[in-house]
Amino acid sequence: MKLFTFILLSCMQLAFANDTPFYTVQEPTYPDHSIEILAHPSSEGSSSAIIFLHSAKDTGLHSIDSEYFQYFADKGYGVGAISLPGYGGSSGEKDFCGPFTITSLNLAIDRIKKELGVETFVIMGFGQGGLAAILLSTLRNDIACIVSTNTGYNLLRHTGRGDRLLLTLQKKGYQLDTSSEEDLIARSPLYHIPKISSPLFLLHIEGSCIIKEAEVLEFQQAMLDANKPCELFIKKRTQEKGKQDFSFEEILSETEEWIENFLP
Repeated sequence: MKLFTFILLSCMQLAFANDTPFYTVQEPTYPDHSIEILAHPSSEGSSSAIIFLHSAKDTGLHSIDSEYFQYFADKGYGVGAISLPGYGGSSGEKDFCGPFTITSLNLAIDRIKKELGVETFVIMGFGQGGLAAILLSTLRNDIACIVSTNTGYNLLRHTGRGDRLLLTLQKKGYQLDTSSEEDLIARSPLYHIPKISSPLFLLHIEGSCIIKEAEVLEFQQAMLDANKPCELFIKKRTQEKGKQDFSFEEILSETEEWIENFLP
């Protein structure tokens, strides 16, 4: 039986516009594994919190635009964030939201809840962070709602030769057997809808070359057919060249009012 210990290893002040101190800590959850978190309690004693999960960027939680942290802290919410295993200050293998990642996130969330003094919370996840959030909601009943941007919902759609997502996963060296239907289904929310416990708000970029709209629409319809709340906003693609994404302002414009419906 593994023992999971929580030891505060380091603190780092992250100064924002209003001089509110944020800090990150590393906690060993396995003897040779630590997970990096950010936890900032509400300045107004609010019982509400937002936890952010980053996309596939090596700097982990530090890659998340600090405007999100500042904005929700200024509104009086507790704020948390986690670096997924293998990212930022978190050690361990990258398994693309597999068992190791989900176990680590569950432990980190429990610690953040303790630090913030909250019982329920919202998760805003970007890319694989959104996928992780939805999978977490199949195991927890304390996630008030989830905002998920630009993520996949059915990895079995990506088994064809030359698939962009499959090639990206292989190139990045994730600990994932892309030839295993079992492993792909385990990471595909479409096959876990009966266990999803949180309302979802999905955001997607039109014309994505990695995740097609049909995959997102299939998942949303399956959620609605199961009487599970699931909103979807598809952003029209612009004529600008290069990668397109949602801005901080666009995400807030679409989701803030919806989020507040689920906060105490």
